Amino acid sequence: MRRVLALTGVLLGMAGCGTLNSFASACPAPFSGVRTDLDYLRSFEAADLWHAWLVPIDLPLSLVGDAALWPVAAFLEPAEPPYPLGLGCRWAR
Repeated sequence: MRRVLALTGVLLGMAGCGTLNSFASACPAPFSGVRTDLDYLRSFEAADLWHAWLVPIDLPLSLVGDAALWPVAAFLEPAEPPYPLGLGCRWAR
């Protein structure tokens, strides 16, 4: 039972990390958390197995967070690209 509670706590603690990361990187935009998670997945190396299984777990949680914060992100989206560009910025492509 303790393991289940610990795992639940960890998963809830990381819920929407991509969303929070995109807001912290000064590049909030609609669904930037999902873009951040996808950018993380594209940039992984073979040695980075820790994130290789955490990000796919976070992806649906970021989708929920992005959907909930969509009006806020649309309002806060910068008109010009911030520098340096972070993962998930739409200008980083």
